[in-house]
Amino acid sequence: MDQGLETSLAREIGRLQPTQDGWTSEVLAARLGRLANALGPWMLGTGEAPPELAQTLSCRFPDQDLIWNETGAFAFATLSPRDGQVRQEVPLAEAQERLGELLTPGGLTLQAVKVVELSSSGESGSALLRLEWVHSQRTAQAIAQVRLTLTGNGQALGVTGIELLELQLARRLGQGPLMADLGVDWIHDLATRDQLGRSLGELRQSLDTRLGLGLLGHHGLALGDIDRDGLEDIYVCQPGGMPNLLLMRDGEGHFHDRAQELGVDFCDPSRSALLLDFDGDGWQDLVLAAGAELLFFKREPRGPFTLKLRAGAGHLTSLAAADFDGDGDLDVFACGYLSPYEGQQVPLPYEDARNGAANFLFANEGGFIFRDVTEGVGLALDNQRFTFAASFWDYDEDGDQDLLVVNDFGANQLWRNDGGRFVEVAEALGVQDISAGMGCSLGDVNGDGHEDLFVSNMFSSAGRRVAAQEQFRQGVPNPDRQVFLRHAQGNSLFLGQAGAPFVEVPGAGGAQMGRWAWGGILCDLDLDGKRDLYVPAGFVTGPQADDL
Repeated sequence: MDQGLETSLAREIGRLQPTQDGWTSEVLAARLGRLANALGPWMLGTGEAPPELAQTLSCRFPDQDLIWNETGAFAFATLSPRDGQVRQEVPLAEAQERLGELLTPGGLTLQAVKVVELSSSGESGSALLRLEWVHSQRTAQAIAQVRLTLTGNGQALGVTGIELLELQLARRLGQGPLMADLGVDWIHDLATRDQLGRSLGELRQSLDTRLGLGLLGHHGLALGDIDRDGLEDIYVCQPGGMPNLLLMRDGEGHFHDRAQELGVDFCDPSRSALLLDFDGDGWQDLVLAAGAELLFFKREPRGPFTLKLRAGAGHLTSLAAADFDGDGDLDVFACGYLSPYEGQQVPLPYEDARNGAANFLFANEGGFIFRDVTEGVGLALDNQRFTFAASFWDYDEDGDQDLLVVNDFGANQLWRNDGGRFVEVAEALGVQDISAGMGCSLGDVNGDGHEDLFVSNMFSSAGRRVAAQEQFRQGVPNPDRQVFLRHAQGNSLFLGQAGAPFVEVPGAGGAQMGRWAWGGILCDLDLDGKRDLYVPAGFVTGPQADDL
């Protein structure tokens, strides 16, 4: 297929093929992926045994009873082998029967598989697989981590052992799914419905990309009670060339777009917004990251928004606000990001990039006067990161607002507020979390009275496999190699200790694998008084529609 190509281009294309670039582990991973897609139905008892399975398998299964725990709207069960449990030689049919007994919720079908880890040496090796099954009505789910013992390679691949490392089961209590996708049916205006019902792909075909329609669609929204009727309204940021929306909720649960009427239907590419009372008059104002500026609007009581200030701020992703200086009004922190996916900047070095865009802190001095104080408060130090999100947070519980900054392509930053000046303490407190940081959320997950931190990161099974291979970055010290493994491990959870170093929870307490996670949110979904997690995930869709 590369006939007629220049030699250099043909060589580069060849580097994308595992069979040509020396990464034989990825050739084996592709084969194991196909095996896993047959293994999933077989484990349920609904499919034939893959030909790679030996007739007698060396197996290890959990030996404790399956106990379901009910909480709120869900029931959960988790199984893992006890220490010291020995392997058993089990006929193939018996292995299938025992696995099927553990996958108890009926109506499950295989949803996704991942080859998470892979090691091979000569004619033997092992692989760690993650398999997920779901019910067709989304009322039950099962997730298993399975280690396979392998023999041979290439076309002669065989499986002689199965070890069930962990099994997580969940089912909905009551009828129907806990949540349902209403699409845009709750929007009253037909034109607005049509606009929001279109995919990013459709928009890219109809809008000039010079207007600011990015490949990834980083366009946020803000919630606030604009008209003080006790109902939350939504301000929606849009790509360049499309007007931003202000969806006002009526008493019947419908939303109406009033952005044009209230003067905030900007068509500049908009990335983030906040609805907050900046002047203390009881009405929520608006700050908007649009184009290369921050726009500050005052909400006139029962009237439109009035633009009060335009502040230059470069390439922004998201905003955070708090009273960092204790003067009684809200200040604004703006996160800067240059997108490598849109040709803006190549992160260097990849594992801890420091050639990104600047962040800004604007101090509120009253009367809609906001002053850039980034340098004066100490935040200009190491300020060329790829920042996706930030949160003000009194992590040390001393009464002032500290600042967490979550960065893509590298370490996060935790800035301690010392009387209005900031000192970076992330490494000392154990929350650098070098990874592909996308978002953060705060909440007391263990009920000890201290806020804990959840960070949304990228999980990459391919990254975990490749970075673990001996040929990866040969000659580089092992600690530096481990940084790349951390980049691909997924989400992180840190327990707050009232100013003492944080305690990282292994495997993020079960939430580490969140796919390509974005802004995960700690919230109480089933109203049982405990913090749950909702983690949006996905990237540009590839050939496998379910592999996001």
